[in-house]
Amino acid sequence: VSLMEEHGKELLGTQTCTLWVHDQIRRTMWTLDERREIKSVKIRELSTSVVGRAAISGEVEVQIVDPDNAKDLDDDETEDPDVVVQSNIMSDVTFRSCALGQPVLGKNSVKEILGVIECHNKRGGVFDEEDKYVMQLLGTIIAGALQYIRDNSKVLKAKRTQHRRASVEGF
Repeated sequence: VSLMEEHGKELLGTQTCTLWVHDQIRRTMWTLDERREIKSVKIRELSTSVVGRAAISGEVEVQIVDPDNAKDLDDDETEDPDVVVQSNIMSDVTFRSCALGQPVLGKNSVKEILGVIECHNKRGGVFDEEDKYVMQLLGTIIAGALQYIRDNSKVLKAKRTQHRRASVEGF
């Protein structure tokens, strides 16, 4: 997960890139926070965010907050976007904010949502069509990995159940 997030940030030039994984049974999305602890949120609580909208619609979602006179993150001299935002909050400078949510779709169904990739604050502006294309490619790669994990966990679970039944019948 953290490797995908780092590569996603580099590929798109964003401040953050997060993979949210869909738990179909609990109807939640979960991710790892900064301390690498699981953060789980009900999908209905995410319905106004790009993550929730992408999970519900199965489509790429883009959100742009563009107040009057807003600056892009790299309009400032500082390289670190966290420092830029923090240093300019005190000076009443408003920055443009943008978010992109890319659904990660399963192979079994067009609308089977395995997760959502969420990116925030593209350096130099807002997300364009090329960024959406890159996110679709990244989503396809992540979908393959998540589908592999999901399929193999089902196989392992079935083997454990079969092994337990054989053990019980052996008594």
